[in-house]
Amino acid sequence: MPSESEASASAIAITLPDGKVRQFPGPVTGGEIAAAIGPGLAKAAVAIKLDGVAKDLTTRVTRDAKIAIVTRDNPEALEILRHDAAHVMAEAIPASITISRGRRRSRPRTSCASKSACIRSSIATRR
Repeated sequence: MPSESEASASAIAITLPDGKVRQFPGPVTGGEIAAAIGPGLAKAAVAIKLDGVAKDLTTRVTRDAKIAIVTRDNPEALEILRHDAAHVMAEAIPASITISRGRRRSRPRTSCASKSACIRSSIATRR
């Protein structure tokens, strides 16, 4: 069993935009942070900003950080949702489709390496 000093060393301090600090016993996801603040915020959350960088709600925060919850009312949320919707639509298209005159076209590919990278690129391209 860890000592009290080891336990406090693994605790994570999350600083919110209003300056309040929330303590968590260990690594926590953006969704868990939103839920700890309130169920309404958890429901409205679309993404988080981890030290100013957009990340998805499943991102694990493993160190002290400044976090802002991006909700659907935030102007950046619309861009994130549009970008995610584009990925869903791309996945829905069959691997190859037949188009006029029998030519085949490959499924569109996205340039994002991960969902977090997609969120960042979505926000950056709209500025």
